[in-house]
Amino acid sequence: MNSSSPFAGKHLLLIGTGGVKRRRVMEALCALGLGRITCLNDVVNWADAHVDDWILADPTRPSPSTAELVRSRIGRPDAVFTYDDYSVLLTAHLARAFDRPGLAPEAAERAKDKDVFRRVCRDHDLPAPRSWRLDPARPAFDLSALPFPVVVKPTHGAGSVLVRRVDDADALARTLTNHAQALASEPAAALWPDRSVVIEEYIAGEEVDVDLLVQEGALRYAAVSDNDPPIEPYFMEVAGRIPSSLDPAAQSALIDTAHRVLLALGVDDGCVHFEARWTERGAVPIEANLRLGGAEVYSFQRGAYGVDLVEQAVRIALGAPVTATAPIRPLRHLRSAALNPDRSGVLRRLEAEPWVLAHPDLVELCLFRAAGDRVRVPPLGFDYVGWIVAAGAGPEQADARLAELFRGVHVDVDPIPLSDEKPGEKPR
Repeated sequence: MNSSSPFAGKHLLLIGTGGVKRRRVMEALCALGLGRITCLNDVVNWADAHVDDWILADPTRPSPSTAELVRSRIGRPDAVFTYDDYSVLLTAHLARAFDRPGLAPEAAERAKDKDVFRRVCRDHDLPAPRSWRLDPARPAFDLSALPFPVVVKPTHGAGSVLVRRVDDADALARTLTNHAQALASEPAAALWPDRSVVIEEYIAGEEVDVDLLVQEGALRYAAVSDNDPPIEPYFMEVAGRIPSSLDPAAQSALIDTAHRVLLALGVDDGCVHFEARWTERGAVPIEANLRLGGAEVYSFQRGAYGVDLVEQAVRIALGAPVTATAPIRPLRHLRSAALNPDRSGVLRRLEAEPWVLAHPDLVELCLFRAAGDRVRVPPLGFDYVGWIVAAGAGPEQADARLAELFRGVHVDVDPIPLSDEKPGEKPR
């Protein structure tokens, strides 16, 4: 990286590391040629080879003492950055404490609370499913009056963890009881400020993602990708494609809605992974994740449009101009598939055949679990073990390449009782 680079000599404070599945994002961060990367995390972990030093502290909960600890260790960093969902709020507070570009903490709090997020949309005349917040152990109203089907999700959750579609009042009562019990064994629940749930109207339509770059309130880049219908009732992700197959007018409407939602939330600076559905009544927001998208998102944007979201997100964090431009035509068409085990049990085999790894149309293969790991699929858990991305000159060729490569990836599970084990444990 030459001395004229906006990254040369800069000291970046990274908040949280996420799991090992984020290794490719970490590698992209290191490739920028930053002067120094200090990581604030609760433990030294898999990312040790990618950072220069560590500050051991809770990467999820804001505290004035955290800013003082950082200041005492490294002074004032040039940028405060995260790609981890549970570190977004602390990152926003630290960016403000050090007067660096970033999310306003208030915006982060509004987006992280699904009930507040819905109310912000409604207050600004933006589309939003009808929704209700409650304590699952003490429902405060007549559940039979809800407009079924509905979706139940943790107010502060991420991904598809403990998310479920229910179709009638009896099923909802059972789901709420099971939800309250499941919280005791769900590791992510320890990161949530409360155990409430949001019940919201089920929205039928095409599921899409919009990845955006916003700087000083202006939309600098946005691209739409499609998701295959998830596995219901648990909303496990299956597959995706980029570019979107929706017509340009629909994509433009989705991007416009996403940007309007971000303005309503108060998002001025950031890389955002926005989830929505395209319906008969237009774009309906589902969630605004105020950080770089997970899984194949980085590979999707780079492979289809040549846009490095890590580079652009760090530019925003440094206050350097975003250089990504609006996509006109794709470089390639990409197709992805999640590697979802077909049953709960112990992974007996997780590997790709050598020809898969050597295939010129393989864009990415991430396998972040290992043989011997215990995995749970719904209703016992929400584990997946990786993802694969393939490319083609057009959508049909991308579909064919993915199908071909997918056959060379083996996810074999021995079904055994799991009631006494925790997700990710090795067999005793």
